[in-house]
Amino acid sequence: MDTITKKPRTRLSPEKRKQQLLDYSIDVFSRRGIGRAGHADIAEMANVSVATVFNYFPTREALVEQVLMEVATQFNDLLTECIGAPNKALHTRLTCISNNLIDTVLEQQDWIKVWFEWSTSVREDVWPQFIESNQKNLKQVQKAFTQAIDNGEINSNQTPENLAKMLHGMCYVIYMQANQHPDQDILREQAQIYLQVLMQKN
Repeated sequence: MDTITKKPRTRLSPEKRKQQLLDYSIDVFSRRGIGRAGHADIAEMANVSVATVFNYFPTREALVEQVLMEVATQFNDLLTECIGAPNKALHTRLTCISNNLIDTVLEQQDWIKVWFEWSTSVREDVWPQFIESNQKNLKQVQKAFTQAIDNGEINSNQTPENLAKMLHGMCYVIYMQANQHPDQDILREQAQIYLQVLMQKN
């Protein structure tokens, strides 16, 4: 089990304190897991009282919701940075997604660990929130595939919806491989193979 390292205590405005505690929360959630992390763990890391954490996140439900909203925003930002460029070729946009994902995992960023755990946590307390947030991601990707099919960039027998879901599944494979064999060059080469399969007629 990872040891929580206490951070130096500093005087902050309420807004900055809440963001700081949220950042620490994501760190703790990535180490302890969504189901185990709590106010006391965050207070220990932030070097504040447990009461202070409760002041910003009154219940465990509120804490979990805020953490998951933050990691959902982070994932959406990663996706939008790449997919939100309709003037670029689809292959370029998808390569951007796979490269950014690989780099994020290799950098051991805490939010991506929480996002992938959340995405497989089929529990009634967190699953509906994931489904709702991820629908926005899938629609963005689906729109990109629709554009590519319409302009003749790809010729696939699959629907844009299915292609978006297949890309989503590819992200899981990349995530697992990046954690098992953290070699950027090899991972990027492997991702290109997956993208070629995804974009060919099938």
